[in-house]
Amino acid sequence: MSDYDDPIALTIASALHKLDYTKLKGVNVTGINRKENVHFVKGLLNSFGLNDVPVVEGTEEYDPNDWDKERLEITNKRRDVMMSNSENTNWQRYHQLLTKLDTSKIGDTERRDHLQLCSDIFDQAKESGKKVIRVITTGLQTLDTYLQDSNRANKFKENTLKIINQGGIKYENNSLVPNENARNMYYNINSSKKVLKYIKENKIPINCWTKNSAIACSMNGSFLIELSKESNKGIKIINELRESVDAHQFWNTLNPKGTFSKSFFTTEMFLKYKTTLPDEKISEIANEFKKKYGEKSNDQVTMDDYEEYFKDYKKVLGNKSNLIIYDALTILDILDQNLKDKLQLSVPYEMDQDPELEKYCKVFGKTPSNPGLNVKNTQDVIIALTKYAVHSSSNERSKI
Repeated sequence: MSDYDDPIALTIASALHKLDYTKLKGVNVTGINRKENVHFVKGLLNSFGLNDVPVVEGTEEYDPNDWDKERLEITNKRRDVMMSNSENTNWQRYHQLLTKLDTSKIGDTERRDHLQLCSDIFDQAKESGKKVIRVITTGLQTLDTYLQDSNRANKFKENTLKIINQGGIKYENNSLVPNENARNMYYNINSSKKVLKYIKENKIPINCWTKNSAIACSMNGSFLIELSKESNKGIKIINELRESVDAHQFWNTLNPKGTFSKSFFTTEMFLKYKTTLPDEKISEIANEFKKKYGEKSNDQVTMDDYEEYFKDYKKVLGNKSNLIIYDALTILDILDQNLKDKLQLSVPYEMDQDPELEKYCKVFGKTPSNPGLNVKNTQDVIIALTKYAVHSSSNERSKI
């Protein structure tokens, strides 16, 4: 698993399922390592007592024909490393190698076709007189694959209540277009364009949550650290993943030519926004790590080198995380408006860019100063639901 926000979102979805507020009917795992991550997701759901929820493989979410050559080069570099078994690149996947749930007691994950599972869910919804909410926390290629068949596309239109997406959408010339600065939208930019065209043509309701909303909700990770001390194996592995992913992101700020580096995200910015360090300590800690680890190029780094760094990271910064939980916001958007109002999660939505399109396509977090939600209350609900998922499963026999 390459990040911790997806598992935390699943934890919150598990809580809503166990509260009988909604029913999680299936999880579609996409991406380069989806075959391995299917087992991770199945194990995580089992740890919360959701043993019967189907988990299937979607598509890779990759476009080899991306017209942006610089972006494609970065994507291909990342893809090559993530798929490699070379000892020279293992350290760059350290967080994946380290954080694997023991799936020995799960048994074989049922190999169901993701297209068929989606159709089955729609059929069940129609029979029961209900509608489906599709939450998408990755790219749009898997949905695009489903919509390529006209019968399936009609089934989707007839039985979908709304789509909730973590990514980025722009309004241009009375059209919906993918925001190419949002990673989820450019994994397969052509699929993103086709899905948004379908959404507009059929006026499918969609709520899109941007990284501006997620960054505004950045929250102290101490609650996750405390929960990881309990017996639930799922939350323990999420906390390990949190520490390992953050360590790798910090490493890439020290080495600007790192595999997953974002050139604008400096060492100092990481310490300011992704840790709880006081401002007066940022320069000192940044210089300390730069001096020790910032001068060796990645092609000269070994697993032993990285493990030495990781020990230092855990000692100095391991318990000082600020969590940016992008995908959790999409799960909270499942709540109906009355409940959101009672919990005081919402702020009035401003239809200020394209009032006609915004009747059914709403983008939350249009700017950093307008995250589209009540930050403090949203943070409190995320913590409460995460705790409920863990505590409610503490007396249930784990099947991991």
